[in-house]
Amino acid sequence: MSLSDGLLQEAIAGLDGGLIGPRCVVTGGAGFYGRALVAALRHLGVQVVVFDRVAVGGARDEGITQVVGDLRDAGALARAFEGAATVFHTAALINLQSVYRPETRREVFEVNVEGARRVVEASRACGVRRLVTTSTVNVCFDPDNPAAREREGADERTPYASAFVDLYTETKVAAEKIILGADAALGGASSALRTVALRPGGLWGPGEGGVMLKTFVGELAAGRFKVLVGDGRARADNTHIYNLAQATIRAAIMLATRPEVGSGGAYFVTDGEPINAVEWFRPVVEALGCGFPSRRVPAGLVERAALAMEWAHRLGGPPALVTRSAILKITRDHTFSVERARRELGYTPTVQRRNGLPLCMEALRSLHAKRRR
Repeated sequence: MSLSDGLLQEAIAGLDGGLIGPRCVVTGGAGFYGRALVAALRHLGVQVVVFDRVAVGGARDEGITQVVGDLRDAGALARAFEGAATVFHTAALINLQSVYRPETRREVFEVNVEGARRVVEASRACGVRRLVTTSTVNVCFDPDNPAAREREGADERTPYASAFVDLYTETKVAAEKIILGADAALGGASSALRTVALRPGGLWGPGEGGVMLKTFVGELAAGRFKVLVGDGRARADNTHIYNLAQATIRAAIMLATRPEVGSGGAYFVTDGEPINAVEWFRPVVEALGCGFPSRRVPAGLVERAALAMEWAHRLGGPPALVTRSAILKITRDHTFSVERARRELGYTPTVQRRNGLPLCMEALRSLHAKRRR
């Protein structure tokens, strides 16, 4: 991400990086969101250590140090965290399957859950004062629970899901509990570590837009966007990575200046424009000169087909073209209020579909043409 990006500068305008620095760590700093957060921190003058399994390419920045390592490596974490005032934990494996092989479950739990535990341990050992973790709205997405099936406009009082739509959700619930439970005010008094979790919706942003946009355009190019699933009334939330970067930095400032406000708690962070998850892509479809489908198929039918494909993969077949989790996300209401983030962090979503999506279209047109070829 470019430090000169006008939307990024607008999102973080007025924030004081000196309150959370001078040195911070971003785990997963080579990833799609991690790169945006690193760019935001550098724009605010903060020295950043990027901790990731891969090195960050591109132009050299004297304010960025790289430590290549794995969340399961305590020694690598210690090297990265030494001397840091704040750790931003964004690294995770994303697996949206509800049926999976034992070795897959083991790896995702080791990285997402045990990795979170090691991040806490390294933070305490190295004297880190603040830990902000990137969670997900999925931790409160509970479509199989009749009492929680429709979650439109819910807030942070919503309980964790009692059943999990995919492996990613299950591990993010466990990881969030570990990190929030480590807060000094909630029993983690062996250190002065203060913690907070941010819960974004579907992440999108500049370039090819991240997994959400990139996957959709790939399906569009392959000619697989032919029908709509369900009645189209369900709504969901998305989150631009610059909005999330703003909220992340604001959360760290809150931990540094007013920890009694939200330390040990969670905040939903979205673009503040709930919409049907498929309808959100309509401007992309139209800009690429493709037709938007009108024919609908029952959600239950596609959900069962997706589950069957997942089981086939579990038993040795090819990866499922669509997962049950993906169908549930587009056919069940699950929107969340950002009022607490507005009130306590001063968060204001500055990037929404109207001003953010047009800036993605050049890259998306190129991607669409390449995938069609």
